[in-house]
Amino acid sequence: MNRARIAAAVFAAWLIIWAIYLIRPYIKKDLYGEYSSLFNRPLEGKRALITGERLYEFILFCDKAMPAGSSYDIAGLEKEPLDERRAVYYLYPHLKRPDDPDYILVYDLEGFARGGYVPYRRLDQTRRIIKREGP
Repeated sequence: MNRARIAAAVFAAWLIIWAIYLIRPYIKKDLYGEYSSLFNRPLEGKRALITGERLYEFILFCDKAMPAGSSYDIAGLEKEPLDERRAVYYLYPHLKRPDDPDYILVYDLEGFARGGYVPYRRLDQTRRIIKREGP
């Protein structure tokens, strides 16, 4: 009987240590606050929090402003990092094409210009869409 109690105590101690090991990073980095703010938001709010409010607002603006099925490229985001992959995910009805796209989505580049493209729509001073000239 004594061995059973010792085994139960060791198992309980192991469970407590294991739980602390799993929870410690969340407490140490204060991730609990981030997770709780995620739970209290609607779906669009969760997407905006994960993507970043400014980038998500720009992605929604571009998705609504560009005609269906149009091709685009993104200027102002590094190639292949998380922000660009998120943008591609939300703009999936459109085709991302770096060579001769219909539209270029300009994010946080004030003086950006490319030959053969004209202004199309503007969200603010640094976020806009330019369109390829011609038919």
